[in-house]
Amino acid sequence: MKIFLMLLLILQSAWVYAGQCDLIKLNPNFVGEQQFNRAIYLSKQDRQKYEIRINEKGQVLDTHGNLLDTRNLPNGTAMFVYSKTGKIYISTKRNRTKFDHSSLVGGEEVIVAGSMEITRGYLKFITDVSSRYVTTTKDNLKAVVYRLKVMGADISKMRVFFQTNY
Repeated sequence: MKIFLMLLLILQSAWVYAGQCDLIKLNPNFVGEQQFNRAIYLSKQDRQKYEIRINEKGQVLDTHGNLLDTRNLPNGTAMFVYSKTGKIYISTKRNRTKFDHSSLVGGEEVIVAGSMEITRGYLKFITDVSSRYVTTTKDNLKAVVYRLKVMGADISKMRVFFQTNY
């Protein structure tokens, strides 16, 4: 019972921190969204396939329990979104005009979107750079870092890169 109460307090503090951030809407100036307007939006059920988990070693897992690793991806990172419901979705597939950050949450508002570099499940790098969701404050990226920590992720060697247009 004591562990459950501690966990509840930690989760509540994560929500308090995230609640201090403005939600981010889709960038109306994103050329791809206007020009192509073909982004694939996942249903709430389909999003579950992209929700991350954290194991007891602090490693990031996909929904099947496999360690995530972005080293073999074209830019070495995977896109992520921290949804307004408190879930973190990540995808290793990306197509700028058809499947991007907005796809993971069906075009809904988010707390933050960006990219993560992950090696053998360990977070190495995170950024809030996204063309579809433009962050206006560092607090949004800080919120997802805090959420990852609360979830049990090992963030001890993770570098954080804030975009420069605040």
